[in-house]
Amino acid sequence: MKEQIVIFGTDIYAQIVHTFFAEASDFKVVGFTVHGSHRKQDNLSGLPVIDFESVVTVYPPETYKMYVAVAQSRLNRVRARVYEEAKALGYELVSYVYPGVKTWSNVTIGDNCFIFDGCTINPFVSIGNNVIVWQGCVIGHHSRIGNHVFMAGPSVVASSAEVGDYTFIGINATVREGITIGEECMIGAGSLIMRNAKPRQVYAAERTRPAKLDTYQFLGL
Repeated sequence: MKEQIVIFGTDIYAQIVHTFFAEASDFKVVGFTVHGSHRKQDNLSGLPVIDFESVVTVYPPETYKMYVAVAQSRLNRVRARVYEEAKALGYELVSYVYPGVKTWSNVTIGDNCFIFDGCTINPFVSIGNNVIVWQGCVIGHHSRIGNHVFMAGPSVVASSAEVGDYTFIGINATVREGITIGEECMIGAGSLIMRNAKPRQVYAAERTRPAKLDTYQFLGL
């Protein structure tokens, strides 16, 4: 029998993870929940949406588990806050690893994590609690990903690196082997990190600027 879970959230990310749970997992989603002040609908994808304030009555934690589907809002702080609220209510927070992603016996993954398809998780990797690893990411061997981290795809953390709690790693960013990224850093899309990063540092790669020629002029059309 499939484990029954409730998804916290009703935004785009919640809809995406619901699809993965419904079509590629051993979990059965029975409903959604959000704080009453943020609830804008009574159902989503054919399932009820209830106020978080009454979730323990409708879906008691003794019977149902939960996944907190909040993305990277406010440097992952919103997801972390709801994560703590759900745990305080007694819910077991499930983690999801796409079936095609190999996880070795010496890899550890915390609760409320979501590992999307196309990821590569090398041996001896440690992933903390409440982490999102988006499609196509690579985590090298003996690396440690802290709690409440967001890795956009297809970013790369090379071997023996360490990523601090709450850090955001953007699309196509690369962290070199052996590097330590401090807590609450923001590693922008396309960044290449070759030295240790102190806590709360921001890295932003230079944006590609449009050429002066339009496409017809550039191609001689």
